Amino acid sequence: MSLCIVAVKDLVAYVKQERAADLDNSGNTVYPDCEFSLYIGYGDFSLLRWNMGDALGFRHYFKSAKEPEPFPELWIDSDDNAPEHLKRFFFHSDCDGEYSSEDVKKLAESINEIETLIDRCGESDDNFNDFKNFVIKSAKEHLAWIFC
Repeated sequence: MSLCIVAVKDLVAYVKQERAADLDNSGNTVYPDCEFSLYIGYGDFSLLRWNMGDALGFRHYFKSAKEPEPFPELWIDSDDNAPEHLKRFFFHSDCDGEYSSEDVKKLAESINEIETLIDRCGESDDNFNDFKNFVIKSAKEHLAWIFC
């Protein structure tokens, strides 16, 4: 299973069209067009956010997963003074909801500070470059995101 982040110009119009989507002849839901999208595994996205948090100085930690959840929960230190757009990104649901074009722009500014993302094992995070390019392209085109 993987997460899809859809980049769109108009969140309201996209969601409205999505809710009114018809079924095509094969029985699949037909979704409205988006500008572009990013697919990443849920576990990979969780690790990507953790590694990005470390690189950006976002003070956070994980609590152990509880049944039936497969992934641990991300928690923030109570005295963390991270910008609100980062908190919204790091704690955003990875399976639904939106992320505004203004937040995407601010995330792009933050993510530009990171040249290479190194995980806690000292390895390069292979998903980071694709994600960084997605963020920067979304910001340049003033796009918002839908998580699905």
